[in-house]
Amino acid sequence: MTADKPILESGWAYEYAVDVALRLEVLLKNHGVAIAPGSELEERVLKVLQLSDFQAQGRIDGDVREFFRNLIGVAELARLIIDAEKSPEFATLLPHLRLLNEGSAIQNARSSGRDSATNKLFELFVATLALTCGSQTELDDPVSSTGKNPDVLVSTKGKRWGVACKVLHGVNPEGFLDHLVKGIDQVEVSEATVGAVVFNLKNILPHDELWPLEPTTNDNSDSRGVAKVPFAFATPSEPYALLERWVAGFARSIRAHVPKGHLESLFAGKKCIPGLLFWSHTVSGISVDGRRAVASVRAMNFFGLGEVDQEDREFLECLNWAAFADSPSRAARATP
Repeated sequence: MTADKPILESGWAYEYAVDVALRLEVLLKNHGVAIAPGSELEERVLKVLQLSDFQAQGRIDGDVREFFRNLIGVAELARLIIDAEKSPEFATLLPHLRLLNEGSAIQNARSSGRDSATNKLFELFVATLALTCGSQTELDDPVSSTGKNPDVLVSTKGKRWGVACKVLHGVNPEGFLDHLVKGIDQVEVSEATVGAVVFNLKNILPHDELWPLEPTTNDNSDSRGVAKVPFAFATPSEPYALLERWVAGFARSIRAHVPKGHLESLFAGKKCIPGLLFWSHTVSGISVDGRRAVASVRAMNFFGLGEVDQEDREFLECLNWAAFADSPSRAARATP
């Protein structure tokens, strides 16, 4: 399960990114959460403003991949939180919003494995999607959590969903399986009637391979001829296809590591739907009418390991759909 088609932007309006970043700052302040001086969140918002200034001055040059990852990561998170404020259940996000000053909030760049707040902020991201796809949304307390409850609970179509959120920091299959079992157990002991374990792949995605540097001999190259100019794929579908292949390959590597039937056995008799659910998000370059542009490349991928009800698949598809709140090409929601 992925988006019906690649939902990619043909370019980014700097004014839009600045606008939503500043609106997020106002929103947080209105709810008693000030962006702390010296915090990573402040640094990331300032980088958005800086990149906008560079663009206005015609100074964007060289290897700007990290700048754009930051710009898109901040803008997309800000848009999701701004939209979530419209929900009558927005207050349930406040304990997690207070952690924005303590960890790495964006979901398309690597973060430290020692940063526990960052893992909680992935729960915030998933909760903003859940608010769109259901009701009676609850989050496990980000400070006094015992780890025995799903991170996000939400009701839809007569079912109580439990979603356990895991952020991977390595590709070791044993580590993955440990997280999977813990997530399944979290859902099992909860009030949920059905559930899923969703893995954020931001720390293991080969971001630079998905947006490589272009070989060149111009003034931007170093003494070895290594380019400082990011590559632009010919079509938006190319980096999306690369991301899809990488995620599918990672899923196959997990299956290949364990005896046949072992993964399926972990779900037997459990509330969690049988399958591996991954959120992956990166940034890449594309060519639009002969000019370079930046594309946000993202998807919720589900690799089934058994029979899954259509209603349950529709809930996962809704989570994927909700993640594209900023996309002008997003279709109407198919399963209200």
